[in-house]
Amino acid sequence: MAEPFSRFKSVSVDVLMQMELEDLPAHAFPTSPTECARCGAVYYDGRWRWGVAPGHVREGLCPACERIAQHLPAAWIVLTAGFSEHQDNALRLIEEGAERARALHPLRRLIGRAMGADGLELSFTDMRLARELADIVQHAFHAQLTYYYDAEARQLRIVVMSQKPS
Repeated sequence: MAEPFSRFKSVSVDVLMQMELEDLPAHAFPTSPTECARCGAVYYDGRWRWGVAPGHVREGLCPACERIAQHLPAAWIVLTAGFSEHQDNALRLIEEGAERARALHPLRRLIGRAMGADGLELSFTDMRLARELADIVQHAFHAQLTYYYDAEARQLRIVVMSQKPS
């Protein structure tokens, strides 16, 4: 069996910033107002949002709830074992940032966390959110980030390591 992240290729932050990190399929944008049956987000006027849609809405699932149901994150942040000294504080920053993002953007969510082979893995429904939160951790703890991208699956994996002493 292939390693779960064997298709991921290392990319530089410059290349990553130039990439269009749009990870939503065309069906994520319904043609009529829709309310997510799981989280209550509504789609109208061209975007998903919290609140009440004007008029009649059909029921469906928003892209974030679809990703969660399918166990198919768009991105991961991995806090490596070497980063354990800052893990609790980094986790607090990530969780607080994810909650602020979710309050404004229903599709930008922290899915969960689990211990993986490389360290604590946090999964997200949105690549941009993961990248923004990893940047916050990098600046707060002078961490080193390594980016891996799977172009076929359109998934991002960001590994956070302690900065090596000079």
